[in-house]
Amino acid sequence: MKKILLFLTMLSCFLGLAQSLGKERIDKLDKAILRLTIDKTGFSGTGFVINEKGYVATCNHVIRPAFNRHPDSKKIISIKGITGEFKNGDIVKYVVLPDYYGDDYLEGLKNDFIILAPKEDSEKKYAFLKIGYWSDVEEGDEIFTAGFPLSIKQRVISKGVFSTKYEATKGLVEADGTKKPYNRKEAWVDLTLNSGNSGGPIILLGRKPKHDKVIGLATFLWNPYANQSAKISKMLNDYEKNHPNNDLNVNKLFAYVLEALSKNSLGISGAVPIDGVYQKLQELNREEQ
Repeated sequence: MKKILLFLTMLSCFLGLAQSLGKERIDKLDKAILRLTIDKTGFSGTGFVINEKGYVATCNHVIRPAFNRHPDSKKIISIKGITGEFKNGDIVKYVVLPDYYGDDYLEGLKNDFIILAPKEDSEKKYAFLKIGYWSDVEEGDEIFTAGFPLSIKQRVISKGVFSTKYEATKGLVEADGTKKPYNRKEAWVDLTLNSGNSGGPIILLGRKPKHDKVIGLATFLWNPYANQSAKISKMLNDYEKNHPNNDLNVNKLFAYVLEALSKNSLGISGAVPIDGVYQKLQELNREEQ
């Protein structure tokens, strides 16, 4: 009887842990997650602090709208202002590390990550998330994330399962318009992600909060409805041609619907490795020594 009671107690403890991330994890997220916005664009995404100096990791595509390029050479000549806002209301101005619009830009572009630094020097020590490796996570492991979907100002937490690791072939469009293939590691994740979650941390759930590690970045969605948008748009165009006197602007109406479908997690959420961020952190640490 005692053995049965002990087993039931252990089982209830396990189920309790599986159902809740706990206050310690939530507090840690709230101190390290921030909502990123780009001046004069209305574009926003998610970032997270990766060291006590306040450096922030996010997706390359989140920051890409901030780059002003030369019309001919397509080289980056300036960068719009980038602002980060924390849950406690603190607002910090950020700049892109020069490496990422120089020699390291291509690496960040391929693997969809970039690192930002606070614009102003400060003695403040930031709370940050522990960075791990892509190899730390296995298919079926529990993961969680936090971010700012759909441009809302309240952070949203999602917990799920690391589903499938794979390697994809992508097409990189260079400045001259040519497209070159390259391979990239990716994964499907069972998390609720939407537009605005990009750049958020994919965190491997450890035995205790101190064992948690960021192993990836929330990056993309595969949406079966959005992927049919070209076909649907053609059907709508054909409809308008055949009904020229229809007072209802069908194309305009469904444009909103398609946009909503394409930016919401009705399909599968995707992630890319954190390894490039980890390697850059190691480089920065060596430079400081």
